[in-house]
Amino acid sequence: MKIEILIKGLTNRITTIDNLTKIQIKNNLPIEELVSYEDFPLDSIKELSLGLLEYKFISDTNIVIVKGEDLKAIIITNQD
Repeated sequence: MKIEILIKGLTNRITTIDNLTKIQIKNNLPIEELVSYEDFPLDSIKELSLGLLEYKFISDTNIVIVKGEDLKAIIITNQD
């Protein structure tokens, strides 16, 4: 799967992530209840919201970690 994300502060440059293999998220839960990232199913990517604490996008070659308030858009360009 290929996605593009827009991150605040990167002068509106789109970051492309090829061969996305996993998405992990941190919810808005109190820190005591949240010990790690949760896996988000790739087949539900169209339901991913922008209001979470943190996102981790994992591909074959890269890991991109974005704080929730800095993530401005998720663009799905190729969903296999």
